[in-house]
Amino acid sequence: MAKEYKAGPIRRKPTHPGAIVKRDVEALGLSVNQVALAIGVTRAALGNVVSEKSAVSPDMALRLAAYFRTEANLLLDMQRDYDVWTAREKIKGELDKIEPVEWDRDEVKG
Repeated sequence: MAKEYKAGPIRRKPTHPGAIVKRDVEALGLSVNQVALAIGVTRAALGNVVSEKSAVSPDMALRLAAYFRTEANLLLDMQRDYDVWTAREKIKGELDKIEPVEWDRDEVKG
């Protein structure tokens, strides 16, 4: 049986899902405008995602997943990881000052 290793803390900024979408658009030789028209969004909306200025919303993830034959949850998981990492970096100093509460989760009923 193979030994299992736990992943450590994320040391680099996670990839924004827009970077993956941009890669796929370019690999297929398409324009952002062509894909935007095909999935029913504005060129600006998709352009903001591929330029990493906007987050991938559930609506956008569903549309992109349908077009590229992938899973919306993959894009949303990537967005979540990117957002949490970005927020953590932004407030890291404040988080370091928070004193964790001492408690036993097993004793909590509910």
